[in-house]
Amino acid sequence: MKKLLLFFAVVALLTSCNSATEATIEASVFVANQKCPMSLGNGLTLTKVENDSNYIMYYYEGDSDLYEFSNDLVTEDMKNGIVYELLSQAKRDAATLQLIDALTQLHKGIIYHYYTSEGSVMDVVIESDRFSNVELAEEETVGFPDEITLEDIVE
Repeated sequence: MKKLLLFFAVVALLTSCNSATEATIEASVFVANQKCPMSLGNGLTLTKVENDSNYIMYYYEGDSDLYEFSNDLVTEDMKNGIVYELLSQAKRDAATLQLIDALTQLHKGIIYHYYTSEGSVMDVVIESDRFSNVELAEEETVGFPDEITLEDIVE
């Protein structure tokens, strides 16, 4: 009987931790959506943010006179650069650090969905494991560390 009670106590603790972590993500999405649409300059506008079971999705509309998006343009170096910038921002911003920590704990990634009114689309998918084990490509890391992890930021 004690083992059964202990089991339920552990399950309840894990559930409450996951709920709190999910609440962090929901709060971040809510705050971002309150600012939408948000012009980022250079003909790019953040139009909305969504949270689903596996990803947070950021929707960006680009001026079709300036952008022609294509999934063929997405590279590993681009993804590494995005992750590096997110982790660098987390050093300066507690909310970003909490969001990355929550995404890592819940094994959620980020999708940056770029589109134009003319129909060009590009999705940059960042899986959650990139936040905890990032190896940046040599060509893109001149002056940057070879590897940066969430633990490096928290120190």
